[in-house]
Amino acid sequence: MPRVNGFNLLQAIRTHDLWYTIPVVMLTSRTGDRHRQKAISLGASGYLSKPIVVGELIECLGQLVH
Repeated sequence: MPRVNGFNLLQAIRTHDLWYTIPVVMLTSRTGDRHRQKAISLGASGYLSKPIVVGELIECLGQLVH
């Protein structure tokens, strides 16, 4: 994303009157705990690392729609 990073986008979604309840799953190459904790603290519904593992994606999405 050229002008905003995922954390900024997540923060904007979580502070918007109409969008704050939308589930957001972060998909990133950042695998460190520091980035995961930041995403969760900003309100991420899930956090997945690249390369994507299909089973993890399905499990994460299943938890969000259940």
